[in-house]
Amino acid sequence: MGSENDNHYLPLYKAALHGDWISAKRIFDSDSNALTAKILGLHETALHVSISAGHSIEFVQKLVDRMSADELGIKTKYGDTPLHYAGVAGNTAAAKLLVNKNPKLPQERNSGNDTPLHRAAAYAHEDTVQYLLLVTEDEEDPIRSSPFTDEDGVRLLNLLIIADFYSIALSVLQRYPGLARKRDYNGFSALDRLVEKPHAFLSGSRLGFFQRFLYHYFAVTSADKTSVHQGKDVETPGGSFDEYKNESLQFQFLQHIQKTKVMHKQAMELLRFLISEALKGSVLEADNLLGPPTRIAAILGIREFVTEMIKSYPGTVWLRNMAGQNIFLLAVKHRQEKIFNLLYQMGTHNIFAGTINQGYKFFKHDRILE
Repeated sequence: MGSENDNHYLPLYKAALHGDWISAKRIFDSDSNALTAKILGLHETALHVSISAGHSIEFVQKLVDRMSADELGIKTKYGDTPLHYAGVAGNTAAAKLLVNKNPKLPQERNSGNDTPLHRAAAYAHEDTVQYLLLVTEDEEDPIRSSPFTDEDGVRLLNLLIIADFYSIALSVLQRYPGLARKRDYNGFSALDRLVEKPHAFLSGSRLGFFQRFLYHYFAVTSADKTSVHQGKDVETPGGSFDEYKNESLQFQFLQHIQKTKVMHKQAMELLRFLISEALKGSVLEADNLLGPPTRIAAILGIREFVTEMIKSYPGTVWLRNMAGQNIFLLAVKHRQEKIFNLLYQMGTHNIFAGTINQGYKFFKHDRILE
């Protein structure tokens, strides 16, 4: 490999950053170490820099052609290979070039124990995630577990949820359903992460009156497709530029609502799957997995989350936090009247009659003050 961190290679860094192959080639031709030299403080190679910049896939291609398969796996100060950088940058084209020459790269871990797939998920690059899912193997080595099992698998699942990739998260869960009952290195389950995303459900979306009206107009035909009844094709309108611009803006407006509804459907499908898997464990395990996120959902006012939980596991209403508070008390404390009314309508009011009466008095008094 080339020499360690050296400002001598600053011109190479600049050439890689801007995709200037003429300048880079001149350096490579005069210095045999330059191709694998570790540049500046992070110990990046020219390949790391060019992939991260994303200006020229041709520049990346020429570097890959010159380097051996093993050299494509050179790591930075923090253990990142060029494929990790492709994941962070969402540079799917570069990722394909790297993996085609060295199929082992997707299994490499950095100093944070992340694979390139984990990095792509952490930076919410959907296309790159989809590609890396295809080429990352479910295999263990003597040191590490598979990227799809145990804490590593849950971390991947949670990163997908944080990125709003609910359909992809569900596909991973369907392959590895046991992840639903496990937690990541920080103690978070997938349900813990999902309840942190109120916007993934209609009750948590900030849609105006007109947007909600149109929302119900869209017919979601599957988890990732919607059908919209429109009078004409707004993508190829006739008339003036102003007409095209107006119709294009209208299309974007409708498309946003459409995508929002698809996201909500995907999140609900994921929620149902997670609950069903949680219930396959012991009662204690189910209580620990379902109780905390249900209470958070009550605090945040996520009606769909609370409804699905109680329908699937009625015992949720009995579960309390360390302060002895159940979902009724939390709904009152955090002024979530819709959650309180929902629980009453679901027939759970007989369980906590005293709490119900206190709650109604509270909300009635609250409205008077308003």
